[in-house]
Amino acid sequence: PIVWELESSATANGLRQYALRLRLVPQGLPAGPHEGPLCLRTTSTTRPTITIPVRFEVLAAVRAVPGVVSIGTARVGQPQRQELELVSDAGPIVAISAESLPPQCMVDLPEKPGGNRVAMTIRLARPGIWRQEVILSVRTERGAHRVVVPCVGLGTED
Repeated sequence: PIVWELESSATANGLRQYALRLRLVPQGLPAGPHEGPLCLRTTSTTRPTITIPVRFEVLAAVRAVPGVVSIGTARVGQPQRQELELVSDAGPIVAISAESLPPQCMVDLPEKPGGNRVAMTIRLARPGIWRQEVILSVRTERGAHRVVVPCVGLGTED
């Protein structure tokens, strides 16, 4: 999935200098980390092949920013509100719905088609560490997508 472009120029001592531009096209690769070798074949007799290790991450076609809703320390029973934005590389967002919500969470979805901001209100029921996931279904012009948003907080009684 790498597209390359090579530019060559002569130097003052008669040797050639090269500029190599690489562009990653991750179509068809699943979201997440990937790695592999990039092998360059040269005309050099001493190093005919140069191998460079490459690591990259493919982002989901639709993702939440921020990627985690963290309410920090929150008093039990007090609502905590945070907004997130859904970013799409799969065409404009057509509709958003809540697929799965923990009982401590309410989600305000955009009323108009094309909206990409979601407001979440979390009201913790008891003290302690709270970890849950909100799952949103997002429809774009290119299909349906699932966005999992981890949520964390620490409930206190003071």
